[in-house]
Amino acid sequence: LQIHRSWWVRRNAIRRVRQSSRKMVVILLTGDEIPVSGPYQAVVRQLARATELPVTPLTGETASRTPSG
Repeated sequence: LQIHRSWWVRRNAIRRVRQSSRKMVVILLTGDEIPVSGPYQAVVRQLARATELPVTPLTGETASRTPSG
């Protein structure tokens, strides 16, 4: 699933979604927080609804952009 111009993730690697009014990040099973760019937010919202992924409020301004490993 492409969630950003620079990021592709496996759907089953997503633990939850965090969002504010404008920003969205996905939290991976590894704990990494990956930003979701505007054009991909609707797809991530649909995935969250379809798979019952938890969606929680986003606190803080930036997401961690460094994958582990």
